[in-house]
Amino acid sequence: MKGNIEFIRIVAVVLIAFTHTRHEIDNGVFYTLFEIVPTFGTSILSVISGYLFWKYTKSNKNIFNKKVSTLLVPYLIANIVVVIPSILLLKLFNIDILNRLEFDWQLITEGVLALNEPPINPPTYFIRDIFVIYSVIAVLINRNYKLLIFLIPLAIFGKLILRYDVLILFLAGIAYANWDVKLNKIATIISFIAACIIFYLFLPSYIKIPFALLLFTLIISIDFKFPQTGGYSYLLHLYHSPIIVVCYPFIKTIVYNPIVNVFIQVIISALIVFFLFLLTRRFKVLKILSGSR
Repeated sequence: MKGNIEFIRIVAVVLIAFTHTRHEIDNGVFYTLFEIVPTFGTSILSVISGYLFWKYTKSNKNIFNKKVSTLLVPYLIANIVVVIPSILLLKLFNIDILNRLEFDWQLITEGVLALNEPPINPPTYFIRDIFVIYSVIAVLINRNYKLLIFLIPLAIFGKLILRYDVLILFLAGIAYANWDVKLNKIATIISFIAACIIFYLFLPSYIKIPFALLLFTLIISIDFKFPQTGGYSYLLHLYHSPIIVVCYPFIKTIVYNPIVNVFIQVIISALIVFFLFLLTRRFKVLKILSGSR
C-alpha cells in the first residue's frame, strides 16, 4: 500500500472522529473545524475505497467472501457490542443511551442491520454501504446471483444505500484509478478546483464531492513513505463513537474549556483504540475485529 493512501486514510478517520464529539460550540472558526471540515472524512474514504477496488481487487473472483470477513463481520461486531451494553444499562439501571432508537425490534432492524438509517454505532453506516456496493459488484461482475436473496429484500424493506454520495465517490475513485495514467495531473487539479468553486456557488450542499476528489488527487500525486496504519485506522473508525459516548460524561467534569474538551475526546478515543489495536497484535484471534488487517 502506498504511503500516501495510508496517510490520507488515517487523516480521514480522525476527521470522522471529530464529527462524533460532544460540544455546544455553534459558531466561529472552531465550529467550522469541529462540525464542517470533519464531514469530508467519509467522502475521502469513499474515493479511496473505489480506487483500491479498481487497482487491487477488481479481478478477484472471491471478492465477496473476502469482504464478508473484512467488512460485514467487523461491522456486525462493532454494532452488537454497543447494543448489548445499551440493553443492560436500560434494564439494570434505567439508563437510556439509545437516543433515536426504540427498545424493541428496531434495535435489530435499525440498530444493527441499518435497514433505513445509520446503525446504533453511527459511523459504521459507511462500512454497511460499502459492503452493499461490493455485493452489487459481486452480482454484476462475478455473477454471484445468490446475493440477490440479500439485496432484493434490503431494497424492498429498507434502503439499498443509506448515503448515495458514498456510491458516487466510490465510482469516482474507480474512474480515477482506471484513467490515472492518462490524466494530466495539473489539468485534473485545476478542473477539480473549478468544480469546487462552482459547487460552492450553486450546489453548496454537495461540495464534498469535488473537494474530496481534489484532496485525493493532490495527495495521491505525491509518493512518500508512511507507516501502515490500516488496522489501527479501521478500528478507530469502528469504535471511536461509542468510546466518546462513554468517556464524555467524565471528561466534561474535568475539562471545562469546550475546545480542549473536544480534542481530549478524540485523543482518549485514539489512545483506547491504540490499546485495542495492540491487543489484536498480541492475540491473533482478536484480529477479527479489524477484518484481519
